[in-house]
Amino acid sequence: MRRERWFRAEGVREMWFSKYVLWVGWWVDTAQLALRSAAGEPDSELREATAVRTPETWQGSERGRSFSLRLVQRAPLLRWGENWINDSLPWLLAHDDLDRLLALTGDTSSARAVRLAHRSVLDARHAGDLALEQEESGSAAMCEVDRNWNLYSRRHPLACDYANTIADHLRIAARR
Repeated sequence: MRRERWFRAEGVREMWFSKYVLWVGWWVDTAQLALRSAAGEPDSELREATAVRTPETWQGSERGRSFSLRLVQRAPLLRWGENWINDSLPWLLAHDDLDRLLALTGDTSSARAVRLAHRSVLDARHAGDLALEQEESGSAAMCEVDRNWNLYSRRHPLACDYANTIADHLRIAARR
Protein backbone atom coordinates (compact mmCIF):
# COMPACT_ATOMS: atom_id res chain seq x y z
CA MET A 1 0.00 0.00 0.00
CA ARG A 2 2.77 2.43 0.95
CA ARG A 3 4.68 1.73 -2.26
CA GLU A 4 1.54 2.24 -4.34
CA ARG A 5 0.95 5.64 -2.70
CA TRP A 6 4.54 6.63 -3.32
CA PHE A 7 4.25 5.75 -7.04
CA ARG A 8 0.97 7.64 -7.29
CA ALA A 9 2.48 10.69 -5.59
CA GLU A 10 5.53 10.48 -7.82
CA GLY A 11 3.27 10.35 -10.89
CA VAL A 12 1.40 13.47 -9.77
CA ARG A 13 4.67 15.27 -9.08
CA GLU A 14 5.98 14.37 -12.54
CA MET A 15 2.73 15.49 -14.18
CA TRP A 16 2.87 18.92 -12.51
CA PHE A 17 6.57 19.30 -13.22
CA SER A 18 5.93 18.51 -16.91
CA LYS A 19 3.18 21.13 -17.06
CA TYR A 20 5.43 23.67 -15.35
CA VAL A 21 8.24 22.99 -17.81
CA LEU A 22 5.85 23.37 -20.77
CA TRP A 23 4.70 26.75 -19.40
CA VAL A 24 8.32 27.85 -18.99
CA GLY A 25 9.11 26.78 -22.54
CA TRP A 26 6.06 28.54 -23.93
CA TRP A 27 7.01 31.74 -22.12
CA VAL A 28 10.61 31.64 -23.40
CA ASP A 29 9.49 30.89 -26.97
CA THR A 30 6.93 33.69 -26.83
CA ALA A 31 9.49 36.21 -25.51
CA GLN A 32 12.02 35.24 -28.17
CA LEU A 33 9.30 35.49 -30.84
CA ALA A 34 8.43 38.98 -29.59
CA LEU A 35 12.11 39.98 -29.74
CA ARG A 36 12.43 38.71 -33.32
CA SER A 37 9.22 40.46 -34.32
CA ALA A 38 10.32 43.74 -32.71
CA ALA A 39 13.56 43.53 -34.70
CA GLY A 40 11.54 43.11 -37.89
CA GLU A 41 12.43 39.44 -38.33
CA PRO A 42 9.33 37.42 -37.44
CA ASP A 43 9.95 33.69 -37.20
CA SER A 44 7.02 31.76 -38.68
CA GLU A 45 8.24 28.42 -37.29
CA LEU A 46 8.46 29.84 -33.76
CA ARG A 47 5.08 31.54 -34.16
CA GLU A 48 3.56 28.19 -35.15
CA ALA A 49 5.22 26.41 -32.21
CA THR A 50 3.92 28.93 -29.67
CA ALA A 51 0.43 28.79 -31.21
CA VAL A 52 0.29 24.99 -30.92
CA ARG A 53 1.39 25.09 -27.29
CA THR A 54 -0.69 27.91 -25.88
CA PRO A 55 -1.87 27.45 -22.31
CA GLU A 56 -5.46 27.22 -23.59
CA THR A 57 -4.52 24.18 -25.67
CA TRP A 58 -3.18 22.43 -22.56
CA GLN A 59 -6.46 22.90 -20.73
CA GLY A 60 -8.70 22.22 -23.74
CA SER A 61 -12.20 20.85 -23.50
CA GLU A 62 -12.61 17.21 -22.59
CA ARG A 63 -13.87 16.39 -26.10
CA GLY A 64 -10.74 17.60 -27.92
CA ARG A 65 -8.41 17.01 -25.02
CA SER A 66 -6.63 13.85 -26.19
CA PHE A 67 -5.79 15.33 -29.60
CA SER A 68 -4.58 18.66 -28.24
CA LEU A 69 -2.57 17.00 -25.46
CA ARG A 70 -0.79 14.76 -27.97
CA LEU A 71 0.12 17.84 -30.01
CA VAL A 72 1.29 19.67 -26.92
CA GLN A 73 3.37 16.76 -25.68
CA ARG A 74 4.98 16.25 -29.10
CA ALA A 75 5.60 19.95 -29.82
CA PRO A 76 8.50 20.44 -27.36
CA LEU A 77 10.31 17.42 -28.75
CA LEU A 78 9.83 18.62 -32.32
CA ARG A 79 10.72 22.23 -31.56
CA TRP A 80 13.37 21.92 -28.86
CA GLY A 81 14.98 18.58 -29.72
CA GLU A 82 18.09 17.79 -27.66
CA ASN A 83 17.52 20.72 -25.29
CA TRP A 84 14.21 19.16 -24.29
CA ILE A 85 15.47 15.59 -24.08
CA ASN A 86 18.53 16.42 -21.98
CA ASP A 87 17.52 19.40 -19.88
CA SER A 88 13.76 19.96 -20.41
CA LEU A 89 14.64 23.45 -21.63
CA PRO A 90 13.35 25.33 -24.64
CA TRP A 91 15.56 26.22 -27.56
CA LEU A 92 17.47 29.45 -26.90
CA LEU A 93 18.69 32.01 -29.39
CA ALA A 94 22.35 31.67 -30.31
CA HIS A 95 24.60 34.31 -28.73
CA ASP A 96 25.27 36.07 -32.07
CA ASP A 97 21.58 36.05 -33.00
CA LEU A 98 20.66 37.47 -29.62
CA ASP A 99 23.24 40.27 -29.93
CA ARG A 100 22.02 41.16 -33.41
CA LEU A 101 18.36 41.24 -32.35
CA LEU A 102 19.13 43.30 -29.26
CA ALA A 103 21.05 45.80 -31.36
CA LEU A 104 18.07 46.13 -33.70
CA THR A 105 15.61 46.71 -30.86
CA GLY A 106 17.43 49.54 -29.17
CA ASP A 107 18.19 50.23 -25.52
CA THR A 108 21.71 49.10 -24.60
CA SER A 109 21.28 49.09 -20.81
CA SER A 110 18.39 46.62 -20.88
CA ALA A 111 20.14 44.61 -23.61
CA ARG A 112 22.95 43.92 -21.15
CA ALA A 113 20.44 42.44 -18.68
CA VAL A 114 19.07 40.17 -21.43
CA ARG A 115 22.58 38.97 -22.28
CA LEU A 116 23.31 38.22 -18.61
CA ALA A 117 20.04 36.32 -18.19
CA HIS A 118 20.77 34.34 -21.38
CA ARG A 119 24.25 33.49 -20.07
CA SER A 120 22.75 32.38 -16.73
CA VAL A 121 20.43 29.90 -18.45
CA LEU A 122 23.30 28.50 -20.52
CA ASP A 123 25.51 28.22 -17.43
CA ALA A 124 22.76 26.39 -15.54
CA ARG A 125 22.17 24.03 -18.45
CA HIS A 126 25.87 23.15 -18.64
CA ALA A 127 26.18 22.82 -14.85
CA GLY A 128 24.29 19.52 -14.96
CA ASP A 129 26.79 17.98 -17.39
CA LEU A 130 29.67 19.33 -15.36
CA ALA A 131 28.27 17.98 -12.08
CA LEU A 132 27.71 14.54 -13.61
CA GLU A 133 31.24 14.50 -15.00
CA GLN A 134 32.70 15.64 -11.67
CA GLU A 135 30.68 13.04 -9.78
CA GLU A 136 31.72 10.17 -12.04
CA SER A 137 35.40 11.11 -12.21
CA GLY A 138 35.75 12.30 -8.61
CA SER A 139 37.60 15.34 -9.94
CA ALA A 140 35.98 17.88 -7.62
CA ALA A 141 35.05 18.29 -3.99
CA MET A 142 31.52 17.30 -3.08
CA CYS A 143 30.61 20.91 -2.28
CA GLU A 144 31.55 21.89 -5.87
CA VAL A 145 29.44 19.04 -7.29
CA ASP A 146 26.51 20.09 -5.10
CA ARG A 147 26.91 23.70 -6.21
CA ASN A 148 26.68 22.60 -9.86
CA TRP A 149 23.64 20.40 -9.21
CA ASN A 150 21.96 23.30 -7.40
CA LEU A 151 22.67 25.62 -10.33
CA TYR A 152 21.29 23.00 -12.74
CA SER A 153 18.12 22.69 -10.66
CA ARG A 154 17.55 26.46 -11.09
CA ARG A 155 17.53 26.25 -14.91
CA HIS A 156 13.74 26.72 -15.21
CA PRO A 157 13.44 29.79 -12.96
CA LEU A 158 16.45 31.24 -14.78
CA ALA A 159 14.72 30.60 -18.12
CA CYS A 160 11.69 32.53 -16.80
CA ASP A 161 14.00 35.37 -15.73
CA TYR A 162 15.46 35.38 -19.25
CA ALA A 163 11.97 35.66 -20.80
CA ASN A 164 11.07 38.43 -18.33
CA THR A 165 14.21 40.42 -19.15
CA ILE A 166 13.35 40.18 -22.86
CA ALA A 167 9.87 41.51 -22.08
CA ASP A 168 11.38 44.33 -19.98
CA HIS A 169 13.84 45.15 -22.77
CA LEU A 170 11.01 45.36 -25.30
CA ARG A 171 8.93 47.49 -22.93
CA ILE A 172 11.80 49.97 -22.52
CA ALA A 173 12.52 49.98 -26.27
CA ALA A 174 8.84 50.68 -27.03
CA ARG A 175 8.87 53.79 -24.81
CA ARG A 176 11.69 55.37 -26.79
